[in-house]
Amino acid sequence: MKITGKIICVLQYKQASEKKRKLLRIDYPKLAEYLEIQKENGGLHHDFSGFKLYELSEFLYVHKPKTILELGGGSTTSAFVDYALRMKDSGVKVKIISVDESEFFLNQTKMTLKKMYPIDNIDLNFVKSDRQEDSDGCFYRDIVNITSKLGYRSSLRRWSVGTKWDTM
Repeated sequence: MKITGKIICVLQYKQASEKKRKLLRIDYPKLAEYLEIQKENGGLHHDFSGFKLYELSEFLYVHKPKTILELGGGSTTSAFVDYALRMKDSGVKVKIISVDESEFFLNQTKMTLKKMYPIDNIDLNFVKSDRQEDSDGCFYRDIVNITSKLGYRSSLRRWSVGTKWDTM
């Protein structure tokens, strides 16, 4: 019985992923194209990539952030860039900082985006930062310096969703 339930769940997941990939091609054609380029370059072997990009794009248009701090770039960066360019066309400026520990992946993402989008027309910054892990999880060493580029103060305590940094 447990195996049957897992098989049904996987099939439902694959169907949902395929449906979102089709919607991605219709609603966000540049993102679908980016996804295909990433696959051709040897990345994004997972069925959920199209699903993830579609849901992220929908989330962005519902919440309309003007500042985006991305920890770990790649295909999601394309969703942020696509969103920023569409918002720019509406007269809204969006700032994106994409942080990654790998200079190679930062450059690869940047090169792929430049082929597809006029990224020089938006406020997009790529930052390399060493990621560290400890018993509490992982973090980027330079996060205070990175967030200062967003205009936040350095005496940080915690991040509150939808608000600025709370100070000590």
